[in-house]
Amino acid sequence: MLKQRAAGDKSWPIACSDTTLGTADKELDLSGAHLSYGDFKDATFIGAGAIKLNGAGLANADLSGSKLTADGGFGNALIDLSEADLTNADLSGSELTAITTGNYGASTIDFTEATLDQADMSGSTLTADNVVGLSP
Repeated sequence: MLKQRAAGDKSWPIACSDTTLGTADKELDLSGAHLSYGDFKDATFIGAGAIKLNGAGLANADLSGSKLTADGGFGNALIDLSEADLTNADLSGSELTAITTGNYGASTIDFTEATLDQADMSGSTLTADNVVGLSP
């Protein structure tokens, strides 16, 4: 349903605070979704192997306190925010975790070419083997 929202559509508000999006047995694919101004405060995003938010519009979204967890098991794990628009997004206190079991896969959080202008990432925790696309 979230992927059906039109770009910039404020008449269809997203109210997903304190909810769980995705399941532990399937990747969560919201790539290209228009989620601007969405309320994801304290929400949990779960994906088996991957959470795909690449190219998603998350401008002005409230993701404060959210938890994004991609569990790769014995394979790779990816949280993909490449090319996402996070302008003015609130990610304060959020936890982004890409995990694998043992040494069987790599875990990555990808911000390559994401727009982070005025995004609040204060107090956020990023846990993965590789975090790419963020300035040091």
